[in-house]
Amino acid sequence: FNSLSNLLSIRLKDGESLTDLSACIQGAMQKVKVIRPKGYTLDNLDEELVSMSMIKGLPFETYGSFISSVLLLLDLSKM
Repeated sequence: FNSLSNLLSIRLKDGESLTDLSACIQGAMQKVKVIRPKGYTLDNLDEELVSMSMIKGLPFETYGSFISSVLLLLDLSKM
């Protein structure tokens, strides 16, 4: 979850070139691939994307404690 969130949060910074941005994205994608469990499927990705969307859709002011607790879980399927 966190590696996908980091990947999708990358933005072009002031003074950064598109080449730098591309390298940053490629590095983040490598991290996603390295920690991906063996046998990971598109169904697994779909489940993670739903969880990510639900968590990112909550206002932090109201659900901050809940969001922080969920992000500490190693396996979001335990929810």
